[in-house]
Amino acid sequence: IWNFAASPLFNDNEAYYPGATSLAIWYGARKPELWNNCLEACEEFFREWNNEGYYQLERAAGSRPEDYRLAYRKGYSTHGKEMIHSTRVYDKVGRKYNWWYWQNDDVRRLNYTPTQEYVEMFPWKDGKPFNWEELKDAGKLDEMFSKGTIAAGVELTRDPRLYESVIVNGMPKQMDWNTGNMSGTSYELWRGGTDAKTDPANEDGKYATGYANNKFYMGTDYDGKYALWSYLRLPEIYLIYAEAIVQTGGSHSDAIAKVDEVRKRVGLNGL
Repeated sequence: IWNFAASPLFNDNEAYYPGATSLAIWYGARKPELWNNCLEACEEFFREWNNEGYYQLERAAGSRPEDYRLAYRKGYSTHGKEMIHSTRVYDKVGRKYNWWYWQNDDVRRLNYTPTQEYVEMFPWKDGKPFNWEELKDAGKLDEMFSKGTIAAGVELTRDPRLYESVIVNGMPKQMDWNTGNMSGTSYELWRGGTDAKTDPANEDGKYATGYANNKFYMGTDYDGKYALWSYLRLPEIYLIYAEAIVQTGGSHSDAIAKVDEVRKRVGLNGL
């Protein structure tokens, strides 16, 4: 709550929304003490965490991108020690209300398609920032998401969280919930590709941008189980803490250490 209160959305010398006068939209000025309150709340959380030691990040069982991706998946979709607060809902006829019931429903389940700008925010698997022009100049645009084939083995080249968040070209269609092993055919999301067909050309359908949503899209692996709508997880506390440290004039190296805890979980090198 303090993080939202301290953010420029409410807390700045100018209103985020032009013409805003209501204190429900804008506090009327920038109040540095709100960031101090946020920092103190984070410090209190981690003091209690050090004493009790309950919450923890889901860790990968191996060092493959698939292992890191599976750890990330468990962090947001299971009621483990990474999940601080979530909600679960039943539908009207008593089925467990989850994404799997909607997975083929283009209207509701997949009506938001990721943008190119969003996809380019995900770094390489070693943590180096992705650069389209640099890759193009090297003649390796076909390696922006993966190398190899299903038969010979696919090497995923980007941040494992990309493949859990976005369906991208060349990505295997199936991942086993228990092992992380990938199988099946690869997605073809170019214009005229097996999956995308005319969607990118017409800017229509679930592959309108050449990408589709993938988070919570787990086929039958998780069917019949509760979908956990996460309100707060441990990684968010790390990132809020890092932001509060910087905003209050603290050590950048301390802030980076908090971010690196989250990056480390998916095998990315530190900042």
